[in-house]
Amino acid sequence: MNEQLLENPAVAVLMSVYNGERLLNEAITSVLEQTLTDFKFIIVDDGSNDQSFSIIKRFQQTDPRIVVINKPNTGLVNSLNCGIRQARGKYNARIDADDI
Repeated sequence: MNEQLLENPAVAVLMSVYNGERLLNEAITSVLEQTLTDFKFIIVDDGSNDQSFSIIKRFQQTDPRIVVINKPNTGLVNSLNCGIRQARGKYNARIDADDI
């Protein structure tokens, strides 16, 4: 993958996750299967105590567009702000962990 695309993608997709393991596989897959491939996928694990972080890490190992931030639980707004600081896309998009 072109490093320039990862640093300055057309779209930065941002997801915050807190105990979202039930639908997380489907939500992440739905982003990765988009026809637009010029994106960076920033996933913030907001202190989940289920298998969410393991699921996210598994996807990250196979797709270099995924950036994972793991932090203590501080709530959705704080997690989104944390993720948006990493976004460098021309456009920013949001998805929730249960959006499929």
